Amino acid sequence: MNYSIFKQIIITMSLLPVLTAAAPKPIQELTQNNLAASAQSIQPFLMSSLQFSGLKASQQQATAAAWGLNSTQYQRYLYFMQHTASGHWYAHLNPAEVLGINAKTDVERQQYARIVAKAAYARAGREIAMQQAYDQAMRDLYPGVKPIATHKPQKITLQKTDAIFVVMGINDIVANTILLPLLKKLEVGQYSALNIYFNDRDLTNESIRHWAKNKNIPVALVTSQQLTLNHDHGQFKTMQKHNKVKPLILLKHQQHWLPLPISAVWQRS
Repeated sequence: MNYSIFKQIIITMSLLPVLTAAAPKPIQELTQNNLAASAQSIQPFLMSSLQFSGLKASQQQATAAAWGLNSTQYQRYLYFMQHTASGHWYAHLNPAEVLGINAKTDVERQQYARIVAKAAYARAGREIAMQQAYDQAMRDLYPGVKPIATHKPQKITLQKTDAIFVVMGINDIVANTILLPLLKKLEVGQYSALNIYFNDRDLTNESIRHWAKNKNIPVALVTSQQLTLNHDHGQFKTMQKHNKVKPLILLKHQQHWLPLPISAVWQRS
């Protein structure tokens, strides 16, 4: 069990090749069929605009306030998700993020960015508190038994021929937080390749592109295949059974696979 403690920022990259586990495959065009399927997949989590309008004013306010919005803003979010391509592209984002992406002015975009930032800060505080409570419960219930990675890790020195594999969900807060130091180490040649495997169910190639664009993934790294973006089809299932820490970060050194603790990502050379 591991509780994430950081907030991610998500979405998109056009014109980047997305690799499957075996080999690159052409990205399918967005069709009416898969757009409808995507809308249907998120429908259980969204009420319709008509349903929202039918709520009492106090219920509308409570629903919107849960996301830091007012009733008008939440109604606009529902419109984007149900009547525009945002419902296909941004099903994984919260209402304030969707509104920020669709903002018409910098002032409006900054307004929603502040809402997202405040929510992320509050969420991080709650998750840190839960992680601390969990750690204390483990110590109380199982004295003398150390959970994974509670000891001080040894310093790991990356070699130029090493490759790093990250198995993550596209919304994984910790994984998105460690992405920057991993990219910096890759760009200066501390290791040879970074391979990211997304384990989200029904994740589209388009969503991965959008994620990559928002993360400012260097196109040159993808073109040279120093960085690959892949769908996880269960290749790492065995390793995940033996390593419950999320995200799963693996170091491939020569022919050996080693779990890489998150703390090692932040180590200076």
